[in-house]
Amino acid sequence: MHIKLPQLNKILSAEENENLFSLLRRSGVPIASSCSGDGVCGKCVVQVMHGQLEAIGPLEQELKTKYSLADNERISCQCLVKSDLTITTTYW
Repeated sequence: MHIKLPQLNKILSAEENENLFSLLRRSGVPIASSCSGDGVCGKCVVQVMHGQLEAIGPLEQELKTKYSLADNERISCQCLVKSDLTITTTYW
């Protein structure tokens, strides 16, 4: 699977069910986090422009509600890749 990051002019390769946050970090892509991907801070938000991630779980839903995130915004440390994606974030 391919993860497109248009703002950074990058395309990453991903395995199905790979954690998005881990993939971004391992690939050297800057991703905000003060909890190192433990699902606490809510800073690793990405906007999904195209494609699908796994269904939203209870912890991610709690963070989405707490931080008033839009439908296409996801907490990357709580997401598994399910298809080719195009993602962005405000700080790239």
